[in-house]
Order: sequence, then C-alpha cells, then structure tokens
Amino acid sequence: ANIDVEAGVYDSVRCSPQDWEEMRDWLDEGDDVGAVVVGSDSSFTFAKLAYASLMIQRGARFIATNPDAADLFGPGLYPGAGALVDAVAKASGKAPEIYAGKPSGFMLDLLSEHTGIDLSRTLVIGDRLDTDVAFGKAGKAAMTALVMTGVATMDDVEALVAEAATNADAAAALPDRIVGSLAEL
Repeated sequence: ANIDVEAGVYDSVRCSPQDWEEMRDWLDEGDDVGAVVVGSDSSFTFAKLAYASLMIQRGARFIATNPDAADLFGPGLYPGAGALVDAVAKASGKAPEIYAGKPSGFMLDLLSEHTGIDLSRTLVIGDRLDTDVAFGKAGKAAMTALVMTGVATMDDVEALVAEAATNADAAAALPDRIVGSLAEL
C-alpha cells in the first residue's frame, strides 16, 4: 500500500529517561507522523512504546488493528494486539480512534464493498465472543458461530447468557450457533 514503515532506533530494546530527554535534540520537529498503527508485534520494545506514545501526544492518529488481549497458543495465552494497544493507550493517555479490524464492522463493510460479499448470506466464525462474534454482529452478517476450540470457554458463554437476561446489548452479542469444532459445521 506504499506505506513507509521505519522503526529505526525504535527497534532497540530500551529507552532510558536520558534517551527520552535527548530525543528532543535529534527528533525533527518537521517530521509529520500522520498515524500510529498498533497491532500484533512480537518485537515490541519499550523504545517503540515511548515513540508511539510521543507521536500520539504530538497529534498522530491512533489506529488499532484489534483489541484481542491474547490468543491461545502452545502452553497458554500469548499476548495479542490488544495488550499492546492498551499499553500505548495508557502511555499516551489516549484511546484508539478506531479499531480497523475486528470487532469493528468497518472491515466487514470494506470486504463486502470490495469483493461483493453478500452479508445476508455470510457466516462469521470465530473463537472469541468479544471480537469474532462481535465482528459478525457489527457487520450485520447473516449468522455468527462460536467455535469452542480457541479462547472462549463455556463459562464465558454462560456469563454472557446470564447478562443477556437483563441487558439488550449482551443479548445482541450472543452467537447464533455454538459448535465444538469446525468439523461440526
């Protein structure tokens, strides 16, 4: 997409208080960082956190890919993009302007617009209530299915069902189907 991505010195692991103070000496005030996009980054460093925070404080738009706190891999929960988004939000004092991916219906609308997908015939499948199922609901997909082979547990579903009894938003967030695995579909 012809987007220039340059981590530069921010690939270093640290940014000490002295580095932070010296940053104003070598930071070009004319640099126009239009947006800070935060997503999954297994090379995330304190220096990247400091720079992202500073650019957002200076007016760059804060865009997040998704709020997934973690993903189930190997021995346990692996930090997801949402963990980094929360760190940048806390450091900068600003919340993301938009989640460009799940659970925002924005991405499903884009997919529909650019590919001709008929949302009235679309099934969104995922292993998370808070992003995958919410994505399908926000994008007005015909149906959503929660597959129980990932992050969400039956305890999560039961808690949402209990909340749905008195909360219309929770009721609207319930998946249309729950399956043990993709094979069941």
